[in-house]
Amino acid sequence: NVADFNEITLNWTDAGDTGDDGTITYTLERWWSAGGGNYSSTLASGYTSQSYTDIDLLNTSEFFYRIKAHNATGFSSWSGYSPVTTLVPTAFADVAVVTADTVTQTYVPPQNLVTLFWDELSTAMSYRVYERNLLVAEDISEVMFTDGLTENGHPLQTNTTYRYVVTGMNGSGESSPSDPWVTTTLPEIAPPVPPDFTVNGGQNQNSLGWSAAIGPGDPVGGNAVQYNIYRFDMSDYDADDIGSEDIIGSTSSLGYTDNNLEDNTYFCYAVSGVNSESLEGGLTELACASTNTQLPPSTPANLSASGGNQQVSLSWSSSSGSPPITYQVYRYGDIFIGQTSSTSFTDQGLSKSTEYSYTVAAFNEAGPSAPSEMVYATTSSQGSLLAPYPPESLTAELTVNARASNYIDGYVDVDWSSAYFESDPFELSYSGNPFSAMV
Repeated sequence: NVADFNEITLNWTDAGDTGDDGTITYTLERWWSAGGGNYSSTLASGYTSQSYTDIDLLNTSEFFYRIKAHNATGFSSWSGYSPVTTLVPTAFADVAVVTADTVTQTYVPPQNLVTLFWDELSTAMSYRVYERNLLVAEDISEVMFTDGLTENGHPLQTNTTYRYVVTGMNGSGESSPSDPWVTTTLPEIAPPVPPDFTVNGGQNQNSLGWSAAIGPGDPVGGNAVQYNIYRFDMSDYDADDIGSEDIIGSTSSLGYTDNNLEDNTYFCYAVSGVNSESLEGGLTELACASTNTQLPPSTPANLSASGGNQQVSLSWSSSSGSPPITYQVYRYGDIFIGQTSSTSFTDQGLSKSTEYSYTVAAFNEAGPSAPSEMVYATTSSQGSLLAPYPPESLTAELTVNARASNYIDGYVDVDWSSAYFESDPFELSYSGNPFSAMV
């Protein structure tokens, strides 16, 4: 490896043990520190030569390099890092001193800008500016420089720390670098107010819509990635006292539905955009709408009943009307047996082989609907004593009282795990006794 004042030439030998594949390429990486920050960069990929010159480097600076080889089979491991330091100038004694900077943004074109100022060097004919120890600009005749301009080809990102040094140039060469000057660009700009904001009233809800809040774009940003929805009670609205407590929701889409509202009630809204750095823009003008008048529930339709073992299962279609809607279930037309917000109900604990009749009525704040048509169902005549699966863990223990005969006095204890009931409704017979069955 050969170092100069502003460049480093790297050399390496061909990779060995490549088998039958003689086509080898290389990937080269650089790692370095500058002004308290650590950085890395891929200098070359798919590179076929065995020599590489890294240019536009700051003098008196250390850089580290590593390399790996590649063929059709895959990549080798990385080499170890090789440290190399650019040369120290000796012909130019003066050193620049950076004194100040300003950070600004422009929207047309979108730019993040850093302007550096430094003291004049009496022996310098021009100046160079480095950022993170890499050359940004040269042949600067003034004692100031603005980085980030589109025409300079070095765009700056929002809310990012940059580290600069300045060197002087004359016929003898380059000076040693100034002390690092560390500065941070401005945050991403806030999104504009979302345009085309509208609110439309509905049944127990209001529908909001707007167009995208689009900023200047990269690198200053300003596009909304999320929208905050504000709702206001106009009885105590104060334009100077709007806060997060007024936010009822957030969304990344261009619309929002505010549900479960009171009927025939006036609501006002505003929307703001939020950028990728969570910076919120301004609110839209208020837009207001009233929810519709309360609608009574329709009569439940398609009521059906199915009889089972001491129970009847009911189901029906949902009713239209203002939410929330609940349903009351009646047996024999006038016996209230339960209430539910779903569209099904099971009447349990009934007698076997018995016919039952049912009606259902819907309720909301406007009152009840008319009852549904009456339906009938008959419970089954035989209950199912056993579950679909047999009892488990069957055990038997024989207790024997021996006597001098061909027979046995004794008994067998039989036990098992219940398959359905908490108590044991099972009757077992034992037919091994030649005299009589044991139960």
